[in-house]
Amino acid sequence: MNQIKTITIIILIFVSLSFIKPDEGMYPVSSLNKINLKEAGINLSPNQIFNETGGAVSDALVRLGGCTGSFISNEGMIITNHHCVFGSVSRLSTPTNNYLQDGFHAAQKENELATGLPAKITLSSKDVSMEVLKGVEGKQGAERDAQLKSNTQAILNSYAAKDSLHTFEISEMFEGKQYFLFTYLTLLDVRLVYVPPRYIGEFGAETDNWEWPRHTGDFSIVRAYIGKDGKPAAYNAANVPFVPKRHLKINPNGTKENDAVFILGYPGRTYRHQPYQFLQYQNDYYMPQVIDWFTWRIEKMEELSKNNTAKYLGFASTIKGLANTQKNFRGKIQGLRRTSVLADKAKEDELMSNFAKASYKSETYKNVLSDIDAIYMERRVHADFDFYLQRLFNDVPAMGAAMEAFVQLKNEQSVKNYAAFVQYYSKLDDHQLNIASMEFLFDKLNTLYAKQHYGAVLIPKMESDKFLKMYNKSIFSDYANKLKPLLDKKSKKVFSKKDGIVKLAELLYPYYVESQVRGATFKAKNDVLMPLYNDLKMDYKKTDFLPDANGTLRFTYGKVKGFSPNDGEYNYPHTTLNGVIEKANSMPDYVMPLDALSIYKNTNAASMLVDKKTGKVIVGLLYDLDTTGGNSGSPVMDADGNLVGVNFDRAYTATINDYAWNEAYSRSIAVDIRYVLYVLKYIGKADNVLEELQIKI
Repeated sequence: MNQIKTITIIILIFVSLSFIKPDEGMYPVSSLNKINLKEAGINLSPNQIFNETGGAVSDALVRLGGCTGSFISNEGMIITNHHCVFGSVSRLSTPTNNYLQDGFHAAQKENELATGLPAKITLSSKDVSMEVLKGVEGKQGAERDAQLKSNTQAILNSYAAKDSLHTFEISEMFEGKQYFLFTYLTLLDVRLVYVPPRYIGEFGAETDNWEWPRHTGDFSIVRAYIGKDGKPAAYNAANVPFVPKRHLKINPNGTKENDAVFILGYPGRTYRHQPYQFLQYQNDYYMPQVIDWFTWRIEKMEELSKNNTAKYLGFASTIKGLANTQKNFRGKIQGLRRTSVLADKAKEDELMSNFAKASYKSETYKNVLSDIDAIYMERRVHADFDFYLQRLFNDVPAMGAAMEAFVQLKNEQSVKNYAAFVQYYSKLDDHQLNIASMEFLFDKLNTLYAKQHYGAVLIPKMESDKFLKMYNKSIFSDYANKLKPLLDKKSKKVFSKKDGIVKLAELLYPYYVESQVRGATFKAKNDVLMPLYNDLKMDYKKTDFLPDANGTLRFTYGKVKGFSPNDGEYNYPHTTLNGVIEKANSMPDYVMPLDALSIYKNTNAASMLVDKKTGKVIVGLLYDLDTTGGNSGSPVMDADGNLVGVNFDRAYTATINDYAWNEAYSRSIAVDIRYVLYVLKYIGKADNVLEELQIKI
């Protein structure tokens, strides 16, 4: 196939998604007209869900940082997850005003606090594949990347020159094949309105993370502001609340089992169109490596911040993120072990390979699968060593900055060229963690190096006191007091080979270069092979399939639905306030203050919020929609587009969604809107918020 023909095939497939299973998929909004919404139980037309002229449900959606949120008032109020603003809240917290622990409530707008999170509203999308891929065919590696970057930047510059009000992004829809230009209205001033106490927003913590049944009030409320001129503007006390074209109405009656529901959101990344070797590598190498490293990091940060509130607040967001990924990967490994996903992928690739050999004259297509296997075989040889070497320079800021200094010195670059240090600035903060991380990673690298080099030592062992002395003397151990003053002066001391950490960088430099070359070589070959693999897959299947999630606006739908995650076990799709009361104070992750517990016990029968069937306040909601990371904060909407929940997690069995969706085990979790209203009323005493929502309880 030539490039033009391939792009044409992709475009035709993308706009004709007509026979994908209706309960599976993260649909690009451009494909809504190919879904039988009526049959799915949804009382809206595609045009009412998304259109580029405005007024659709999508106008109430925002990409909030790395999450999703939705407008719930005409004064710019947005609901999202507690964990989506966790980092902002931890940064705003102090031992005196510990909003992370105690929660936050702004009774007046002037008391709202800036989060630093941008909120983006999707306005339109356009296929720009031809322009992005112009001149790319036949190029590989750095040359190919440079051409893609140049083409992409030229397109973005062209649109930005004509329109300064909006922001533009180009997203890859099919790897190396299809690219869409998205136009966003980006709101830069987003402020905290209400954050529940941690004992609600993170109830169950890591014990319940990725689990069902769930009783977590994982929600928070923020507000978007713009300048008085009606344009997006950075934080300014004079800014005014943003008025969205559409905000979601709240359905305080919630849902019942088998009700139709749907989600619009910004799922981050899935890998459903990767070859078998990718999944095998993830399962055998990458995920176990990450689990090992993240586990150590979490335990070390908890140890270092024990009985030190200020230090813990600095670590809190990082610990939460690491723990979330760690458990997610454990779930994926379990899912790959308990399901046939790996075997099915291996069989599909084998059949595709046989099809290619029988159908194509070109050796390029005949050898796609074997060529992919070859590059992964090469990658596996140094997988562990390369992983921990990368972690040394990415996760230990002093080592990353010192290596950058040595690389510039090696390349005889001017001392003025220190912009690359910027990425490390904010991380150069905790000496104890940096020192412990270096020692841990040095041991790992020495062990792995010895295995491949007959017991040879890579990094000479240094006594703890000497190591500490060397670290403390280095300019890279202290950004504010040592490194920044030298950078400000453009001092050549930044590049001194006498610095102890620079010496370590010099020692590791040859291995660093080899690792970088291996990574670049793999990427260059993979960039060529994956478009061919997708060509082959489309030709072989003769059916449509959706592009992997990539952080762009997607639609998914299904039903409120229970499931059987294990033999002999059935999980109902709703949990109630009784479950919170039963769990309260039974273990550390279920800590609940006695005054809050008393409120729960005495107001469990709040008439408006009680579910008619159970006679209890509903807390958690389970459904079979297709979600992944980035869908955090997505509104769960009923058949009429009203808000009934806020998506925040998946069941443990559904962590495998990133590789494959399955009706039997793919379940997503939301905090029920009735629990949100309950907390606002009885715990938060946030009557101003309820009044703005036009909800009376």
